[in-house]
Parts: sequence; structure tokens; C-alpha cells
Amino acid sequence: MKAVLSLKKYDILEKKLQVVEVEFGSPMKNCLHYGICRVSIPRAAGRKPCSCWSMASVYPLSDNLLQFVFDKNKMNKKAYDKYFKSGFFQIDDKYELPPEILYRIGLEKHVIKEGKYPVLIENEKIKITF
Repeated sequence: MKAVLSLKKYDILEKKLQVVEVEFGSPMKNCLHYGICRVSIPRAAGRKPCSCWSMASVYPLSDNLLQFVFDKNKMNKKAYDKYFKSGFFQIDDKYELPPEILYRIGLEKHVIKEGKYPVLIENEKIKITF
């Protein structure tokens, strides 16, 4: 009898991790307030973190769940205090990930909806699942 290897789609997707720059704020309010204003491929090596953006890793957990992972040690303290310290990450206005990022992580479409998302901190890594 032959053994059949069966992989779910997200088992493969989970391996597709992309490092990104995340600019905080609402895309509907000129990147002010709370949420994700912009996600992009990193532009310049060595760019200093500020309270308006941070580096993160993003990868799919399934067809409809993404996880963003931020390194607390590399994040500006003001950004941490404003967006993560409460234990929830607030999204004021929905955000649709750009096609370039979606392609790199193997998804066709993903929209992060308005709401408050729990923040999980493990070993100085800040994790948020959308």
C-alpha cells in the first residue's frame, strides 16, 4: 500500500514570508489615527524606525488569515506605546494589501477589516493576526 502525502494549501502558503515596511495610520485620514496606512517592500536599508512605521514579516496562516510579526526590540518606543501597548491593534479603516505583496506571499486578495485585533507578544515578537 502506498502512502499518499496530502498538503493543504495553507501548509504551502505558510512558508511564503515577506519582510515589509508597515506605515501606521488610517489610509482614509492621510495616515493619521489608527490602522495600517501602507504596506510596502522595504525601500532603504538602515532606515531608522519612527513612530509612523516599522518593519514586519507578513505571511499567510490560511487562505483568509494573515499574520504580521514585528520585532519589539527594533520598534520605536512611541510606535509601540501608541499602537500595541493596549493589547489590541486598532484598524479605523479597512486596508487592502497591494498586489505586489499578495503575489509574494501567494495570495490573490486580502482585506484587513476595521476592528480591534488582539496583540500577542512572545519572545519580544509582536504578532497580530488579521
